[in-house]
Amino acid sequence: MAWPSRASRWTLPSALAKLAFAGCVFRLLGLLAAGETRESILNEYRYLEREDIDEALRYAAFLAEDLAVDLSPPAEQE
Repeated sequence: MAWPSRASRWTLPSALAKLAFAGCVFRLLGLLAAGETRESILNEYRYLEREDIDEALRYAAFLAEDLAVDLSPPAEQE
């Protein structure tokens, strides 16, 4: 999967835009996880567009795609 396309619409230098976009993604995920609706987020953050939320979710999926977390308890050692 390629880097999310909407990050390129920002006018910051490339590396800074990616960091800013990632920070925005984490904030949006937190708001959605806390039960905020897309509409309430768009009303509060007027500079965002509905597609930005979609792109944030795609980016989060991209980051999680190759992440495997072992949740099994560690084996007891004697």
